[in-house]
This record gives sequence, structure tokens and C-alpha cells, in this order.
Amino acid sequence: MRSPTPVCWTRGPPQRYTRGAVTSLDALPLHTPALVAALHLEPREATWLRAVGLVEGCSVTVLRRAPWSGPLHVRVAERTELAIDRALALHVEVSPITGARP
Repeated sequence: MRSPTPVCWTRGPPQRYTRGAVTSLDALPLHTPALVAALHLEPREATWLRAVGLVEGCSVTVLRRAPWSGPLHVRVAERTELAIDRALALHVEVSPITGARP
């Protein structure tokens, strides 16, 4: 039996936006909205991130960076906030978007 496709839940009407160059989540500037393009991780780690809502096509914003290479505090799809280890964030490919509300 196939597992269901992950769904990205967002609030509000659809928005018009423009995608920027692809980068890693670790390199995304603070408070810059982006779309998750791909997860280049081991299946176990990718499954965990998808379970908490970080799926391809969802919006993500880095809210804070812990000092000394600590975790990133991110908001996923305007509703979930979580901390992600920088080693994982290096393998999350995102595309910054412009024209969307932060």
C-alpha cells in the first residue's frame, strides 16, 4: 500500500510570486520566504521532515539562527514552527520567492 502524498496546508488565497535562485535552507537569509524545492536526505530523515510539514512546494522561512552552528528556527507553511539541525538544513533545497507576504 502506498503512503498518502504529503500535503502543504496554507492560509489565505493563492498568491502570485516569483522564484529566485535555488539555495540551501541553511543559506537562506532571515525572514525571507522560500519554497521547498527538494529534500536531498536519507529516506529516514526526509520522512521525518515531511511528517512535520516540510514537503516539496511548501513555504518556509528562517526565523532565527542559533549561535555557534546551532539549529535553525523555521516556520513551515505559516503554521508550524520547528528547529532544524544545520546539517539537515544544508540538504534542504529552497527557492526564495518575491512578491509574497512574509
